[in-house]
Amino acid sequence: MVRKFAAEFLGTASLVFFAVGVATLTFGFKADGSSFIAGVVATALAFGLTLLALAYVLGPISGCHVNPAVTLGALVAGRISLRDAATYWVAQFIGGVLAALAHRALFSAKEASPMGFAAAQS
Repeated sequence: MVRKFAAEFLGTASLVFFAVGVATLTFGFKADGSSFIAGVVATALAFGLTLLALAYVLGPISGCHVNPAVTLGALVAGRISLRDAATYWVAQFIGGVLAALAHRALFSAKEASPMGFAAAQS
């Protein structure tokens, strides 16, 4: 069960850090000179390729849910037990929150830059 917890934790953290990071940089900061369509394509590719890599790496270990809604669907379908679902949800929550905190730390370190997280919040 520890391997499944670690897989879901790392998978969710990776998805949030890389895919949501691309979306945040593209749309959250509205980078000057970037095309809206290019941002949509970059975000779609970031999510798709991140999930593809995670499915190959984590699929054999935990099923690579990396999303509480997917875990709920597996639970309702009877593919996993309630105990496993609860473990997955805890791992996904912790992984997502830690990746979001890493984004905050990474982007707030660029406060002097007009693209910094703190500047975007003002």
